[in-house]
Order: sequence, then structure tokens, then C-alpha cells
Amino acid sequence: MEKEYQKDFVLNVNQKEKIILEKRRRYQAYMAVDYLTSAVSYFDFFSIDCFEIVKKGKYLTELLKQKQLTSELLLLPFFESNSDIIKSFKDYGLSSEKISNLILSINKIEKESFSQRFRKFFKKNEPSNLKNIIYSFEVLNLFEKAADNALNRFKTPVISSEILFITLLEEKNSRAAKLLKSLVKDDVQWFLLRYNILKKLHNHESKIRGDVIKNHHYFAYLLKINLSDQEFESLLEKDKLMTGVLTFRNILISEVLKFNIFELLEKEVKISINKKRKYSN
Repeated sequence: MEKEYQKDFVLNVNQKEKIILEKRRRYQAYMAVDYLTSAVSYFDFFSIDCFEIVKKGKYLTELLKQKQLTSELLLLPFFESNSDIIKSFKDYGLSSEKISNLILSINKIEKESFSQRFRKFFKKNEPSNLKNIIYSFEVLNLFEKAADNALNRFKTPVISSEILFITLLEEKNSRAAKLLKSLVKDDVQWFLLRYNILKKLHNHESKIRGDVIKNHHYFAYLLKINLSDQEFESLLEKDKLMTGVLTFRNILISEVLKFNIFELLEKEVKISINKKRKYSN
């Protein structure tokens, strides 16, 4: 009897140790993920579609031989993206052709099949001096407000193409908002356009909070950043969001575990130590 008791005691101790070790491993893995995915600017929170829109805006800026990416030049790429946001535009008479014609008129460029030129440009040519193209103050302010809207208003860390467009739409004094206002028929259509995009944003957030357990929200947002809008919508339509999050989490953790996080931290500390610091008098 005593031997059986001792055996059960040893088994319970071993099981508790295994649980503690497993929790420790999981905590270390999560800390490594957090370290390796740490963000330094709002661009790190842009979704794939949002990032592509900004990149195409830079392509357009170079095509027009401009030095700054302005809000109206950022507008056209929304109409050339693969995002579902385009469906909302078509219902209100907005099109790539109308937007491009107005941009051509503003920049005093001869009208031609500009939309086709633009598509060919960003598909076939890789501009070499995009780094020389800077963001206008208006666009930088737009990015700041989009980041603030995402976190404080929509309660999400992801700056999606919808959030960027809503921010642009609501900046009434921006050149892009004025351009859009001139194309939308009336205030009713304007508010309906805004409402439909807000409804989609709410649907995405309610799905993440309703279908994904709280402990995995972090991975759900990482997944959303790394998927296109169409891919994320497909997960929602097939009711596979939780499955997608778990699959993504497992792949991410397995990849992270290949890194020696302690070596990376050591290198970072050494780099920090070797940096020459300047102190004010």
C-alpha cells in the first residue's frame, strides 16, 4: 500500500514538473515571438493590402515625376488594389478612370489611358529611386491619424486598407477627400459609402473577438497583417478563422524556435554597447 502511495506521489510530482516546464517553454516561445515581431513604426502594423496601396502610391508619384506622395496620389491605388473595398466604390459611381482623370487634370497631364499605364508600370517596372520619394506632411498626418483610429477607435492594432480609407475620407480638408467629394453625388451617398466600410470593419473585429479565444487574439491580428483582404474574408466566409489562427500560431512558433533568442539578444546588447553616444553639455 505504501509503495503504491509512493508511486502515485512520484507520478504526481513528475506530472506537475512537466506542466511547469511546458508553461515555461510556452512563455519563452511567446516572448521570442514578441521580440522578433516587435514593431518600430506604424508601417509595421499596415496590412499587406494597405502596404501595397502605399507602395503603388509611390510608383504613381514617380510616374508623374513628383517628389512627394500626396493624398490624391495615394487615392488611385485603392482603386487598383485587390481589396474587397473596391466593391463599395462601384456602388457609388467611383472608378479608377474617374479618379485618374481628375489627377491628370490637377497635375496638368494630357489625358490618355492612364489607368492602363499605371497598371503596367507597377507590374513590369521596379522603380530604382522610390527611397527618394518622400511623404507629404498631409500624408504623414494621415498615417498618424489612421494609427490612432485603429488603436483607439476601432480597437485593433492592424491598420487595414479600410481604416486608411476611412481616415482619408474623414479628413475633409485633404486634397483626396475633396476629390472624392466632387465625384460622390450627394451627402447621403457619401455617408452610405462611409457606413458600408465601417460595417465591414465592425464585422472583422466582431469575428475576431467572437470566434477566437482571448489568448489567441495576438496571433489573430498577426495573421490579419500577413494575409490579403481577400484571404482574410475567405476565412470568415468559410467559418475557418479559429482554424487559420491556430495553424498560423503553430507555424510561427515552430519557426521562432529555430532561432537562438539568447544569441540575438547578446548581439543586440553588444551593438548597443559599441554605439557611440553623444551627450549634451
